[in-house]
Amino acid sequence: STRVRSSAASDVYKRQVYLCCGLIPWQYFSNVVIRGAAVMVDNGNIIKKVYFPREILPISLVASEGVNFLIATIIILGFVVFGGIGLSWNILWYFLILAIQFIVSIGISLLVSSLTVYFRDLLHLLGVFMQLLFYATPIVYSMDAVPANFRWLLRLNPMSYLIDGYRSIFYSKTMPDFRGLLIAFIMGIVLCIVGYFVFKKLERRFAEEL
Repeated sequence: STRVRSSAASDVYKRQVYLCCGLIPWQYFSNVVIRGAAVMVDNGNIIKKVYFPREILPISLVASEGVNFLIATIIILGFVVFGGIGLSWNILWYFLILAIQFIVSIGISLLVSSLTVYFRDLLHLLGVFMQLLFYATPIVYSMDAVPANFRWLLRLNPMSYLIDGYRSIFYSKTMPDFRGLLIAFIMGIVLCIVGYFVFKKLERRFAEEL
């Protein structure tokens, strides 16, 4: 009976670690999208008075949220270490996964920050969209749990690959899926190119719109 209770407690703890490996990276991504969408509007007074490279604002926000994520990673490490899962050398791939998430975040932040200047309702729509995207991202479930004919929807989301990567190095103690990370990296580069192009295109009238 004691052994059964111990095994059940261990399974519950491992489930918490599993969720933690998905929720904390997601929180970083969510904060970048929601706060990034408002960053130009929130700094409207500065933009109208002083000229500076405007892309600094969304990029600095991504960096500051990245620092918060680095600190929050300590929570994941605490769960992993004290939960008996332990660490492996694969944890060093963390910095590669983080770098890819940083690239993805910059692209999205450039895009949403510039669009919101012209379409203020986007702030509210993004809140709803992020709630829906939460359930379309393998955070509380694994990608393998999704029926094969619907799995392509998850593969359109770069966070699916990134969260899977974090889980591999922290929870499973294995090497991440480099093919998935490469796809996420390519998505991030495309987002950066599109985001920068849209940002520079719309930047000309920021002061007037704000």
